Amino acid sequence: MIQIIEPKDIQWLVSEIEKINERTKIHTLDIRELKKQMKGGNQNGKTRT
Repeated sequence: MIQIIEPKDIQWLVSEIEKINERTKIHTLDIRELKKQMKGGNQNGKTRT
């Protein structure tokens, strides 16, 4: 069975993701920051203790 994705479906999906983000307070920027910290990179100017 082939399912056709319509623009309104994509908009619905985006709004659902945004709702989840609001609930969990995780945003793309935070995820990027977390990945940077997980790598142990020192690009953000913070010194390691």
